[in-house]
Amino acid sequence: MLKRVPSKAVVFLCLLPVFAGKVYAQNTTLSVSPGTTLTVSGNNLLLNNTDLSCAGSFNGPNATVWIRGSNNNSFSGAGVPLIGTLQMNSSASSTLTLNNTVQIVSLVNFQQGVIDLNGQQLQLAGNAFLQGESETSHITSVTGGSVTASVLNVVNPFQLNVGQLGAVLTGTANFGNINVSRMGKPANDPGNSSLQGINRTYLIQPQNNSGLNATLRFYYLDEELNGKDPSTLSLWKSIDGVSWTMIGADTRNTIGKYVEKTGISDLSVWTLSDLATPLPVTLVSFKAACEGGYALIQWQTGIESGVDYFLVEGSADGSQWTTLDKVAATNAAQGAAYSYQDTHPSANSFYRLEIMNQSGTVSYSPVFRGGCSDVTLPFTIYPNPAETQTLAQLSVRQNTPATIQIVDMTGKILYRGQWTLQAGINTYILPVSSLAAGNYIVSLLLPNTILQTKLIKK
Repeated sequence: MLKRVPSKAVVFLCLLPVFAGKVYAQNTTLSVSPGTTLTVSGNNLLLNNTDLSCAGSFNGPNATVWIRGSNNNSFSGAGVPLIGTLQMNSSASSTLTLNNTVQIVSLVNFQQGVIDLNGQQLQLAGNAFLQGESETSHITSVTGGSVTASVLNVVNPFQLNVGQLGAVLTGTANFGNINVSRMGKPANDPGNSSLQGINRTYLIQPQNNSGLNATLRFYYLDEELNGKDPSTLSLWKSIDGVSWTMIGADTRNTIGKYVEKTGISDLSVWTLSDLATPLPVTLVSFKAACEGGYALIQWQTGIESGVDYFLVEGSADGSQWTTLDKVAATNAAQGAAYSYQDTHPSANSFYRLEIMNQSGTVSYSPVFRGGCSDVTLPFTIYPNPAETQTLAQLSVRQNTPATIQIVDMTGKILYRGQWTLQAGINTYILPVSSLAAGNYIVSLLLPNTILQTKLIKK
């Protein structure tokens, strides 16, 4: 059954034939206009080469949304679609790109096709999970974004795979509630050029986070290795997503595609990396920070020999690169300090150095995401659903002013507060006890971007 509410609102179903038990959309865009709720109750919605534009409310907690066809498609709009099962059954070369937060109630099932988070959040609510991820059909997010899942009241877990995200936990303690976020952007340590992780990072947050004696099994795809040698992968840990420490590995299984470590006392941010390929120059540091209206790119060398020049390169997506400046090398035996000002940075700017030797060989520094208001860990709220209050959490590289607000599904602002973000992890208590039961949007307004996530009030 399809419902439209309110009755005077308009839902545009362009070229949308309706058949018994299903809604089909092909070669067009299914648009839900502002102020409108499109309810899909106990049915299948088949999007065949079709985008979903949700400016209102898409309410399908019991529905299966099928993604079919050979084209690339997208979800977009200010609304947060609520979907029971998302069935990926397109072509092997097709990508579903998210331009807004999407919430899944039951399952994301990969038969064929890729989901690109594109800096957004895919929320697995309740007991929802991923199924069927493979080398050709999976979630990717090298430009940012996360997929999140939670589980309640965990005691003495044995091979617990929250949301089937691939971070498997075993332990002999009371973990309490556990929230897991998986990111696909490779981790970079701005103070240690030898570390660049694979294209998978986990933020694991147990309610009780000490004395866990936990075993973490970290799964990966070959597609995510980012040039790393799977036979030498080790676990790396971070508190804030910026600075990293190598923890090591007890087991490396290149057939099963996982790395495992026992005896872990507490959990935070984790990734995998091997020994990075040495560069022809020792980089002591490589970083970027906002200074007024520009991004300041700085790098410090420890040893230079036979280096011709550095090319400072920038990218909006971490894939396509543009040369921003050419800087001559000093070839000082004791190293030297260099800098460059990017006068037109964005919130998602990527930077790297192309290092040209006098012999004509070229190498590259690790990629560093250093745009203004750069977010190192995803914007999350927990618990969700919430009863009396919920905690908003975010990690940034530098001090950043922000505004946080709660908005209902009609666009009305019900709560608004100022949040001065400090470098590292930040938490903010959101009062929700006065809210009526239902769905809301929590928005975080940063200087150069807006982050959103869905809140459910019980």
